[in-house]
Amino acid sequence: MNKGPTRPVPWLRRAATIAAIAGLSIGGTAQANGKAVLLDIEGALGVATAEYIVDGIEDAQAENAKLIIIRMDTPGGLMEPMRDIVQAILASSVPVVTWVSPGGARADSAGTYILFASHVAAMAPTTHLGAATPVQLIGDDGNGDSKRPSP
Repeated sequence: MNKGPTRPVPWLRRAATIAAIAGLSIGGTAQANGKAVLLDIEGALGVATAEYIVDGIEDAQAENAKLIIIRMDTPGGLMEPMRDIVQAILASSVPVVTWVSPGGARADSAGTYILFASHVAAMAPTTHLGAATPVQLIGDDGNGDSKRPSP
C-alpha cells in the first residue's frame, strides 16, 4: 500500500552530508587552496588553542580555502580565548563548520559558544552540548563586587 511521498531516512541524509564533506579535499592550512581546512580543538580552551584556531582561520582565508572545519571535543575553558575564536569565526569570509566529534565528544561551556558562532554546527551521534558558562579569571565575592585574584 502506497502512503504517498516519503521523507528521506535520517541515516541516508546523514550519509549524503558526510559524503559531500568527504568529497572535499581536507588538508592542513599550508595546502588550503581550493580545499577544506581541518582544525582540531581537543581538550580545554586556553590562549594557545585560540592562537591556533585564529591563525588557522586567517591562513585559510589568505589561501582562498573553500571551507574551514573545526573538529571539536572540549570541556570548555577560558572566556577570553573563547571570545577570540568566536570573533574570528564571525569575521571569517570562509564558511566555518564546527563538528563535535568523535562519538562521545562534547562541546561544553565555551565550546557551546564556538559551536553556535559557526556558519554550520554539526554533531556526531552520541555527542553533547554542555552548560554554557565559560571560565572567568575574575571572581565575585558574593556581594556583587568583582575581585581580581591575588598575584
